[in-house]
Amino acid sequence: QFADIDYNSLGGDRNYSRKKPARKEKITIGASDVDKNIPESKISNDRTFAVVIANENYDLVSSVPMALNDGRIFSLYCQKTLGMPENNVRLYEDATYGTMLHALKDIQSISEAYHGDINVIFYYSGHGFPDEGTKNAYLLPVDGDGIHTDVSYSLDRLYSELNTLNAKSVCVFLDACFSGTKREGDMLV
Repeated sequence: QFADIDYNSLGGDRNYSRKKPARKEKITIGASDVDKNIPESKISNDRTFAVVIANENYDLVSSVPMALNDGRIFSLYCQKTLGMPENNVRLYEDATYGTMLHALKDIQSISEAYHGDINVIFYYSGHGFPDEGTKNAYLLPVDGDGIHTDVSYSLDRLYSELNTLNAKSVCVFLDACFSGTKREGDMLV
């Protein structure tokens, strides 16, 4: 149930010159049913917190189409379906390495304030990549390049930091490929 595609916008300008830079256009084709018909519940989960990182627009590697939409919709599900207050859902769009560090420090502070008496949901949508030498997996911030692991967030570090929260429960959702390829199948770097 997607909206009709405007095929004229796909063809581009037929009177182009090779000297003109290529245009980048976003085309919206509609919304999925799961994006529109979000179930609502009357429950209240004021002791559940979500860290939602949605990385779509990268500086040095290709984008991840629909990652921002995925993060926004997941945030709405947390609020409407799981009954989390809006302030309990922390959405970080196109997060840099520094922003990702901040996001984890923020949830650590919240857990300390509640003495671990919270539930945590961690959601990530964006690029992941492997370190071929160590076989470790990394989440790629939007200012990362998919090569340098020292400015990327390792899954080992993520799981370690989530474990130190001493929360009642932690649920992790990762929408990332760790093969070194993009959603379209070609190589990330």
